[in-house]
Amino acid sequence: MRKFAPITLAGLIFTSISPLSADIDQQPDSALQMQQQAEQPQTLTRSPSPTPQAQTPSTRTITPFTGRLTKDRVRMRLQPSLEATIVKELDSGDMVIVTGESDDFYAVEPPADTKAYIFRTFVLDGYVEGHRVNVRIAPDMNAPVIAQMNSGDTLNNGTISAVDKKWIEFTPPPSTRFYVAKDYIVKIGDKNMMASIKKRRDEIHSLMTSASQNFQTEMKKPFEQMNVEDSLRKLNLAVNNYKEFPVETARAKALLNNMQEAYLQKKLAAMEAKVKFMSAANATQTPGQSTHTSSEMPASKTSGVPGINSKMAAWQSAEQKAYEDWAQTQPNKPTMEEFYKNQKQNAVTLQGILEPFNRSVKNKPGDYMLVTQTNHIPIAYLYSTQVNLQDKVGQAIALQATPRDNNNFAFPAYFVLAVE
Repeated sequence: MRKFAPITLAGLIFTSISPLSADIDQQPDSALQMQQQAEQPQTLTRSPSPTPQAQTPSTRTITPFTGRLTKDRVRMRLQPSLEATIVKELDSGDMVIVTGESDDFYAVEPPADTKAYIFRTFVLDGYVEGHRVNVRIAPDMNAPVIAQMNSGDTLNNGTISAVDKKWIEFTPPPSTRFYVAKDYIVKIGDKNMMASIKKRRDEIHSLMTSASQNFQTEMKKPFEQMNVEDSLRKLNLAVNNYKEFPVETARAKALLNNMQEAYLQKKLAAMEAKVKFMSAANATQTPGQSTHTSSEMPASKTSGVPGINSKMAAWQSAEQKAYEDWAQTQPNKPTMEEFYKNQKQNAVTLQGILEPFNRSVKNKPGDYMLVTQTNHIPIAYLYSTQVNLQDKVGQAIALQATPRDNNNFAFPAYFVLAVE
């Protein structure tokens, strides 16, 4: 017989605490305090504990069903008795799979997070070696026995215990059953109901997590580039389609309200920035100043070049300078055609509604402004010597453009290469 020397254990010591009355299987606060005091480190001598059967002969098998706990701190026991060892406590809303009954108790499958432990001496290559080997609820020789296994039995998901390497931690054997007083369980559906409810709960959690992550990503963007519709859609789906989970739907509602408030605040800030920009532009206007944007005469009478109007012609000198600056960085002096070919290779796509920018201001970065379709927040200043943008004013467009100097104005400036 294997002998064990006395050791000091700071782990979990299971004790049986008598209930206050015979018809209530809940742990009172005073009893809980007594149990906590009893779980302080003690010096114990290892010796085999009694070997109860996993299921008593008096347990009657019934059609399995999903049960829900109706009270908090309801005790789950090793045997159908108020004197039996307590395995854990369950709270209101917890679910169990009921497989049998014994007097005033239901036999239930172990909760999904339950772990079982077997001494490593009796395990070889994942198989049990021995007859009626005890399976315990914790890696401790004094922990309660929840089942027994025999030679040839396999361990499900067996790993060495992180608490004590002398033990193997694994999923309890399929025959393992615990007991809960009938008074605290109500039937809510068949055996598959628990898996269905868990799937639905996982779905609403996933919706809220995804919505929150997407919203945080969008909030980092400039307001005119934000798109929070997907986040709001997911939260509305969580609120309206998962009402069987009142706690989760309440969280989804609160999250939705917070997102809408944050979005509104960012929108107001963007609108204030737009107003300040417009005010600054008006303040820098010189009385009587005439700019290249004021002429709307036909192209043939202003530029002398067919297809180029006065607005386009006014930017030719700026484009000539942009070409010359670029050409100085090239090994061989390229042509203007090669310059614009290079510009197209590095072009970006912009989308929005085209609006005129006719204010007479110094160093204006463009004749037009691209604004968002939904709230008309400015995106960029635009000009072109190749595309007649005047024909696109008021339209929703997508265009290919290359960056230009914005002369320290509030929004970026682009030269339009083509309109898609």
